[in-house]
Amino acid sequence: RSKHEEEKKSTLAARETAFQESIANSRAELAAEEAAATALQDSLHAFLGVQNSITEAKLRAWRDQLGAVRARIAVEDAKLAEAVAEGAAVQEEVDKELKEVEAEEANGAVGEHIPG
Repeated sequence: RSKHEEEKKSTLAARETAFQESIANSRAELAAEEAAATALQDSLHAFLGVQNSITEAKLRAWRDQLGAVRARIAVEDAKLAEAVAEGAAVQEEVDKELKEVEAEEANGAVGEHIPG
């Protein structure tokens, strides 16, 4: 009976040792997976940080380009307004001269009809 109990104790001790080793191995695997996941997460955060920086830089560059385009448009609008004003002044001058010519022609036509 004692030998049987010793074998039983030995078997139980071996099982417990195997179980403890299995738990230790599982914990080590989980720790390794957690470390890998943390490293991946850190890499992802770093990557996203770089991407955000690149995106922000691109957006700033586009905003600056848009500002430059708007400034050029404002300059061109000012030139156009100046050209329109000059055109209106020329048109006014032409209209004035045309009225003078028409008035001279009318006076000349009236003068021709006056018996002399």
